[in-house]
Amino acid sequence: MEELLHTFNLNDNEVEALKCLISAEKPIRSSIVAKEVGLPRQTIYSILAKLSSLGLVVVTDQGGTKNFYSSDSELLKYIDLERDRLLKARNLIKGGSAYTIHTVVDHHLPQVHFYSGSLGQRKLFESILDVYKKGKSKKFRGYGINQFSSSKILSDYLKYFVKKRASYGVKTNLFIGEGADDFGITSLGRTIKHIKIEAQMAGIYFVMDRMYLFSYKDNIGVMIENKAIVQMLKDIFDDHWNRV
Repeated sequence: MEELLHTFNLNDNEVEALKCLISAEKPIRSSIVAKEVGLPRQTIYSILAKLSSLGLVVVTDQGGTKNFYSSDSELLKYIDLERDRLLKARNLIKGGSAYTIHTVVDHHLPQVHFYSGSLGQRKLFESILDVYKKGKSKKFRGYGINQFSSSKILSDYLKYFVKKRASYGVKTNLFIGEGADDFGITSLGRTIKHIKIEAQMAGIYFVMDRMYLFSYKDNIGVMIENKAIVQMLKDIFDDHWNRV
């Protein structure tokens, strides 16, 4: 079982938590998982949030208390979904659309760029770094996630992204959901505020006149560029930031 779960690109703590749920054979509370695995409850809660977002864990609500469950059938569903996702990516590459699509409908309308796949996501973040490299901005706003990615390749790249962004003197204001910030990066110009939402697998970033929306769960993203729209959203973000 442990060897199987590691093929899902899970770390040791995530594997232990999932093994605990599968062996329980019924929905259990996060506190029970924390006790069995020997990790802090908040850490376990973040792990379970990630596993549920991936589709490996089912969350139930009994009398206002969340319980978590997994089984062989849930693993099979996950494998089927991953197979379909990878086949779709393979067909895109073979079909010549590779990993990123760029669409500009009209110069009078917002510019829209679409990204897909790990390489596409990297292009999305490279376009952000390019803004800072050219000295066009020193400000970064975002609603982010507690963990970079279940993809080892993308996770390593995003750690580079955070450090490179800081090297350009960028000040980062970032909201993330409940749970520990396990990036292992607590400085580098980052100010983090936790808000009362569950840990997410998607994010929204505001850079210059651009808004980036993306999902780490299935590696897709979109960039919308429009001064008026993004300025309104940045003002909303700043108001939220000052109130929290």
